[in-house]
Amino acid sequence: CAVNILCRCTLCITQTPSVVLERKRTAYLRCKQNNGHENMFWYRQNPRQGQGLQFLFFFQYQEERERAANFSHFKANRAQDDVLYLNISSVEPEDSAVYFCATSPYTALQSHLLSLQKPLLFLVFLQPGRES
Repeated sequence: CAVNILCRCTLCITQTPSVVLERKRTAYLRCKQNNGHENMFWYRQNPRQGQGLQFLFFFQYQEERERAANFSHFKANRAQDDVLYLNISSVEPEDSAVYFCATSPYTALQSHLLSLQKPLLFLVFLQPGRES
């Protein structure tokens, strides 16, 4: 007896898998949504520091509306309404974190309340010349 199960998500966020990099390289992260939300966000959380989510970027359609201070080597780009990119140049061990992409149909500048969020990845760094 064979059973076929079809799983389909109605509101989906498709994201870059985990990334392992050496120091000083660039991380390229991608988040794609199918829910038509006008607002997209990047957050991160460092589990080792026991902190909550840390806001990085807020885009409304293709326009950057807000960004966190002290992340000058982080750049975000939303060239299409359904895709948001995050590039982290010259990565360092402090950039190791779980990165979250989120979407919302509503603008929530002050509270950043979200209708959908999903963990993206954990960056891990290798020492140059060291093999895993």
